[in-house]
Amino acid sequence: MAKTGRVALAQTVFHNKESLVLIRLVKRGLVLHFLFFKNEIRDFDAIAKGEGIKLPSEQLELGRGLIEKMSSADFEPDRYADEYRERSP
Repeated sequence: MAKTGRVALAQTVFHNKESLVLIRLVKRGLVLHFLFFKNEIRDFDAIAKGEGIKLPSEQLELGRGLIEKMSSADFEPDRYADEYRERSP
């Protein structure tokens, strides 16, 4: 892969679901990226975007305030854990 500059495409089953994956070389290892099958991709224009919905200014201000209060300039990955895996036996 390193000499050809190519990647590999494969199908695999993961969690009882068949998936399309791309495998590429990164540094000295392989990285697996999950892709979408064609039937899983929707045209962006076909997705409802809430046009015409009017929110009261109080709700907009509440939302802006929550975003401001919960935002941080620093990302601290140690603050996050895979809680699902930790609960599993």
